[in-house]
Amino acid sequence: MALNETEGLVIGDVLKSEEAMRRSRANLTVLSGGSVALGEACRQNSAGKVVPLADVAAVDEAQTITPTVGSDVDEVQTIVPSVGSNADAVQVITVGGTHSGGTIRFGVRDSGDPDGAIAWGIACAWNATEATMTATIQAALDTICGANGIVLTEIPNTAACVFTFTFSGTGYTNKVQGEVEVDASAMTGATTVSVATTTPGAGTITAGSYRLGITDVDGNVQWTPIIAWNANAAAIITALDDAMGAALVVATGGPMSTPANVVLTYSGVAYTHVPQSLVQFDIDELVGCDDLSIVRTTPGSGVIRPDGNYRIGIVDASGDIDWTGPIAADAAAGAINTALDAALGASLVVATGGPFSTPTAIVLTFSGTGMTGEPQSPAIFDLSNIEGCEDLKIVETTAGVALADGGTLADCVALEAVDASLADVVGVFLTRDAVVDYTNLSVAAGATKSNITAALKAYGIIARTEPAQQETL
Repeated sequence: MALNETEGLVIGDVLKSEEAMRRSRANLTVLSGGSVALGEACRQNSAGKVVPLADVAAVDEAQTITPTVGSDVDEVQTIVPSVGSNADAVQVITVGGTHSGGTIRFGVRDSGDPDGAIAWGIACAWNATEATMTATIQAALDTICGANGIVLTEIPNTAACVFTFTFSGTGYTNKVQGEVEVDASAMTGATTVSVATTTPGAGTITAGSYRLGITDVDGNVQWTPIIAWNANAAAIITALDDAMGAALVVATGGPMSTPANVVLTYSGVAYTHVPQSLVQFDIDELVGCDDLSIVRTTPGSGVIRPDGNYRIGIVDASGDIDWTGPIAADAAAGAINTALDAALGASLVVATGGPFSTPTAIVLTFSGTGMTGEPQSPAIFDLSNIEGCEDLKIVETTAGVALADGGTLADCVALEAVDASLADVVGVFLTRDAVVDYTNLSVAAGATKSNITAALKAYGIIARTEPAQQETL
């Protein structure tokens, strides 16, 4: 028996004769001839043939961005009028001069309406006795305001005639009141007349009007016509329909004058299930209303508001984030690509799908120069100007794969049986008795022979650096 030394073979060459027979298996064909660059591999198809990984195209990274929204709920907002603590209005009327006779008249505006019509009382004869003069004026007031609707007192022992009017009776209490009018033109010796409100009335909305401003789907505020202070829900709805369109926003509750809350429900086409901006209001002409507060009692959910905008951040090769400009929530793929091109360069990242507001998923494919066939960091989204998006899911639907030196055997789809050839390493020889799972084997470009040997040993492959010996008879 003689021992013959065989010539050294590079990994992946087919061993001939007995060695080839020993290594072959019924379901495995070892790729023969040629070299395969570092990190490349072969995959076995169902026919038992081995296909070089180089024949499989590189894969571009694709990420799918899916916005999520809450359950379908219409937005509800409640308008709460504030009227302040109850208080009766008090006014002081001063008639200066040295009085000696004649008459004086007083006019009172409609209760609670500073701009209301004036009702004049009868002329009251001047009298040097203060009690008599006070009784005469009180009787005149009772004829136009009802008994003690306004209660009169005179401040005694003053050179001028000074009267205090307290609006405390039925129909006058706890209301803002217009100033009393005084006609002293027929009063002998009267030189000056002044009216001062020392206590404003409060506690009830009594007159005037207001307007409501609703933000439409384009982000513009649409103002209603004037709504009367005592308008009921039906009248408020009429004003809303005039500003927005029929039945887009529905009012219940009211009237403001009670005061009672007004509830707005956004349930019409393009408003249902959409988060809404808070209603605006103009109450400058609403007498007795100190303020209106708006409470979002039920946030709208189910749809992303179309008048918002978002930004996309792409991580570049240096690890920096390149941000797009604002992209409208209802932008289709074309507009999204325009923003991506402006931030990154033409066609480096391509968007399909959308718009975001539907909500519809957006797919980003990293296919441009420097990005094609490369793994990518997840895209970043700025949603600070978006309403209605509760969460954002970013899924790597296709991992970027670069089929070049330094790749990984896991890049090969449906890997079943693999043999690798390391063309730049000479003198590493394999013996194998079973099919080995290479799915996680990775060999970096420029790896040394010892690195490769360690990696192969870790996967159950016997590696040696001396030529194999064969025995012949």
